[in-house]
Amino acid sequence: MATPCRPSGTNKFTPSRSACTEEVEGDGVPFTEKMEGLTRELATKFDESEKLQAAIRDNQCPEYRNAA
Repeated sequence: MATPCRPSGTNKFTPSRSACTEEVEGDGVPFTEKMEGLTRELATKFDESEKLQAAIRDNQCPEYRNAA
């Protein structure tokens, strides 16, 4: 069972103290590859969001459509 991560002897966090000093195992994917994939995914989500917003605007009552 893992012990909870807490700073030793204080409630203050400083550069020399960490909330958790346990090593975290990586997923084996290089940072640049992961960042590129996340950036592509975010761009896709933005595109999808714009399409959904346009569909919502198109389905609004005319008086609301003209106000925007």
